[in-house]
Amino acid sequence: MPKLILIIEDNKTIAMYEKETLNSLGYDVVIAYDMESAEDLIKFHKKDIMLSIVDINLPDTQDEVLNYLLKKNIPSIAMTGSFHQKLRDKVVDKNIIDYIVLEDDQQLELLKSTVNRIMNNKHRKILIVDDSKSSRFALNSLLKFQNFTILEANNAKNALAILKNNTDVSIALIDYEMPGMNGADLTRVIRQNYSRMELSILAISIHTTPIVTIEFLKAGANDFITKPYIKEEVLARIGVNIDIMDQHQLLLKEVKQRQIVEDELRESQKAANNANRAKSNFLANMSHEVRTPMNAIIGFVDILCKNEMSTEKLSQLNIIRESSESLMNVINDILDFSKIESGKLSIESTLFKSKEPFELTVKLFFTKAKEKNISILLNIDKNLPEEAYGDVTRIKQIFANLLSNAIKFSKANSNIEIDVSYMKESSSLYCSVKDYGTGIAADNLDKIFNVFEQEDNSITRKFGGSGLGLSISKSLTNLMNGDIKVESELNVGSKFYFHVAVFKDIEKHIELNHINKEIKTKSENVPISANVLVVEDNKSNQLLMEILLKELGIEVTLVNDGLEAIEYFDKYNYDLILMDENMPNMNGMKATSKIRKMTHKKQVPIISVTANALKGDKERLLASGMDDYLSKPIDQKKLELLLRKYL
Repeated sequence: MPKLILIIEDNKTIAMYEKETLNSLGYDVVIAYDMESAEDLIKFHKKDIMLSIVDINLPDTQDEVLNYLLKKNIPSIAMTGSFHQKLRDKVVDKNIIDYIVLEDDQQLELLKSTVNRIMNNKHRKILIVDDSKSSRFALNSLLKFQNFTILEANNAKNALAILKNNTDVSIALIDYEMPGMNGADLTRVIRQNYSRMELSILAISIHTTPIVTIEFLKAGANDFITKPYIKEEVLARIGVNIDIMDQHQLLLKEVKQRQIVEDELRESQKAANNANRAKSNFLANMSHEVRTPMNAIIGFVDILCKNEMSTEKLSQLNIIRESSESLMNVINDILDFSKIESGKLSIESTLFKSKEPFELTVKLFFTKAKEKNISILLNIDKNLPEEAYGDVTRIKQIFANLLSNAIKFSKANSNIEIDVSYMKESSSLYCSVKDYGTGIAADNLDKIFNVFEQEDNSITRKFGGSGLGLSISKSLTNLMNGDIKVESELNVGSKFYFHVAVFKDIEKHIELNHINKEIKTKSENVPISANVLVVEDNKSNQLLMEILLKELGIEVTLVNDGLEAIEYFDKYNYDLILMDENMPNMNGMKATSKIRKMTHKKQVPIISVTANALKGDKERLLASGMDDYLSKPIDQKKLELLLRKYL
């Protein structure tokens, strides 16, 4: 039976208290209430008893029990109810482990720490190195009752041999004067293989001169003990060095554990990064696969609307356009969420008319509101500065989301009140959207800005939506040094309001804008005359690009992939290349790289026209040698501006 402790105590209450305390530390305990039962238990358990805790005031026994335990070489802790100096002096002379007074240790904290120390000492090896047999015997007798495992050597050679075969020695007690090699020289040799934290060396000498002490300490000793030994001093110095080593081991264990945690964290981060890359690749592919056909659908609808005279057909075309734009909004929400989640969404600031995003968006939602007979009341503060500098597209996106939700959740025949004003202190634009609709329960107000969350699951089924709009709006306002909040009451209505900083240094931005506008006006008056190579594998998009470019008076050559682009560019002269990215045989990036290496040809602008619209795609394409970037679905105005810029 491992770690068996014998308690000898005539008071059953105290005995059970001690037993329960030691049981809680994981030790097995047996109890004897008198000398006779103690002898019986020791005979029965033989060598299993590793430690005894004995009441030194057992009736009619005086110190017979303690003498018997020491005779059996059982390490013992003396316990007594109250302190008696004479009794203590008598007991301490018997080489007990410790003397504990119960009235001073009512919670048994000292008993617990002493027991733990003694039980752990069994696993500690102490090497005594001394040529004097009597000195070794004295130290051995002292330490064996502290439950240490003792090893002995009578010279340096034997000591080194023992250390070689016992690498787990904790303490070495080394005498100074020995034949062959003195203690200080032996210490130097030991330190070649052990640090002070791995093996604690306590120097022993009959000499009290500082020279010997200093020589030992310089050689690598941790401490110094003078002969003749004082029992308490030897045990105290050994105890202190063991504590230091234990603390060091604990620290090493913590460092190792921290290293394990850091390694696991790195692996988790690696796995998360891999997952994010996989997700980004999926979103990029999804974006490309959806945007490519949507480019053709929206582009051709716009072309058909220009020439259509039938009101009925125009209405049908507008339905197609509206449905396409709704689908693009869903795709854009998902892409925006991905960019925000990865910290890659950027704000693009331009000068814009402060009222414009609100007036235009209200007009766009007029028909939807009319279907429910909802009146939209737009109130714009007369003190609102005429112009602002910020990301007008994102401001429209936030406002459109709030207005769309307000219409969606408003009761029929009600009003939606919109207030737009100027926050002078923070140079911010303020907007609130108030509806008289279903409202939001107080318990759900905190979660409506969370990703993929609406007030409850039935909202999605009844009203639709991805659950991303408010979360994206929250992130966008934060990116523009603002915030968005809500006030709501169930079945009464809701008020969403946000502010964004768009009026800082506005005069400077206005001046720069006037300069750029003059340059742009001059450019627009110049007709475009050019020969453009369009590299696109999708036939619908080829046809769309051909129509858009010919409307601007540009000559067009169509090729299907990167290999054909290289072949045509080598044979003919072009003023500009519109390059798709994802194509069979050779993609746009590789084709661009090879074209840039054709030094015998005049270098021309290459503009990427791609359905990949994730953050980083533009930078990646420009790094391959392209001059600019246009995302699908193609905005005709942006296309013309880019062409004018480079042609």
